Amino acid sequence: MAKLQAGDRVCTQYVFFTIIKSDIWSKLRRSFFGSNRTSDFARIINLYNSAMDNECTISHKLCMESIVGLGALRETYIDDITMTCRVDTLVSRIQLWDESIKGSVGREITIS
Repeated sequence: MAKLQAGDRVCTQYVFFTIIKSDIWSKLRRSFFGSNRTSDFARIINLYNSAMDNECTISHKLCMESIVGLGALRETYIDDITMTCRVDTLVSRIQLWDESIKGSVGREITIS
């Protein structure tokens, strides 16, 4: 996630997420697999929930580094207020987790 740049899309259909450029082929592939922003972002949320449950130093470091990529994802969807709010919520949750990593604050992310 940290390597995302503005205009990039995240493909979540496979075991590993991949970064794709927005073009007609990526749109066709997403359509074919039944993907959309909501389903892809739900998979991203699951990734972060797993990382936050893990609480290892590597997961923490990667989550913190990914905030830059999430900012790029937000910029990509700047015209979609729902998506930008979801990204903002995720970034806030990561920052809250960072501040309270040793505490008992709930870490489950729920976005409707």
